[in-house]
Amino acid sequence: MIASWSPPPYLKNIDHTTAGTLKKNSAGKYMYDEFADWWVDSVKDLSARGITVDYLSIQNECDIETGYASCKFMPSEDANWAGYNLALEAVYRKLNSEFGEKVPKLLAPETMGFGNSRRYIDAIIDQNHVYAWTHHLYSDGAGGYDHPEAYVAALRKYAQKYAGRPFFQTEYSRNQDFNDAVFTARHIHNCLVHENLASYSYWSLFRKGSGGLITLSNPVGSEGFTINPTYYAFKQFSAFVDDNWQRIDAQTNSSALRISAFINPQNDKISIVIINISPDTDISLSLSHTAFDVSAGKIYRTSKTENCRLVGDFEKGKPLIVTKNSIMTISIKGALLKGE
Repeated sequence: MIASWSPPPYLKNIDHTTAGTLKKNSAGKYMYDEFADWWVDSVKDLSARGITVDYLSIQNECDIETGYASCKFMPSEDANWAGYNLALEAVYRKLNSEFGEKVPKLLAPETMGFGNSRRYIDAIIDQNHVYAWTHHLYSDGAGGYDHPEAYVAALRKYAQKYAGRPFFQTEYSRNQDFNDAVFTARHIHNCLVHENLASYSYWSLFRKGSGGLITLSNPVGSEGFTINPTYYAFKQFSAFVDDNWQRIDAQTNSSALRISAFINPQNDKISIVIINISPDTDISLSLSHTAFDVSAGKIYRTSKTENCRLVGDFEKGKPLIVTKNSIMTISIKGALLKGE
């Protein structure tokens, strides 16, 4: 999956990658065709370097103008800003003409938040040209990052309105301390369960300073690296849910627990992720899994003192203790019962 922060300066109205929008040609028309040609050349260049582009987003955070590499588009063009809908259509046509059956799948519109993506999606000329709806989470939710449940109602409405294509959350992050690690797990849970998300990406795997799951030394290489708590919170999902797994129904009657479950294509492995959001109460939980015969299982936990640590075997019929302010993953093997 690739995305552009900015097209090159010769395609920008300010002749610079920072801020601005697409340039207009001598006839006063935005340079959509030239923008599409640049994308074709970019895909070819990456292919020549051994990189296959499966998914392509034409512009990261197209809805904002920033002080770093960026390019703002409006949903539809006006006198001052190029139109995302026309740019997307131009890129779609050029890519299909050039690559045929091997054309990258287009992702759109990758806005700062899912709320702001609505007006961009609604303006798209042919929604059949888009494989998945993509967004970040920075501009959504009353109270922001520290209030994950503030996103839920809007996520449900968004998922209902734009159902029919996969949803990708392609960037979100903040700090790397343990509190934010739990918030990250809660955001992942909410997007997977309430938006029916297909892919959740964190910004970023590693970087200097703040924002990465892994913090690199500065200068790079001087003192190694630091694996942050958020890495392990993310791992409670990513290490146990692989390609083509499907989310299955999972429910709890505890207001302090968040539970989600996933099954592999062979129907012989299930991963259950449980988050205890209570800051001071351990919770005893009895799992009921009537449609799946468990043969073996392992329990992994991230807490203030544990980093996705193997804490024991899963035993059928034995209550689980979900410790306060923790993330637990139960990885089990077995088989679906006949008729399920």
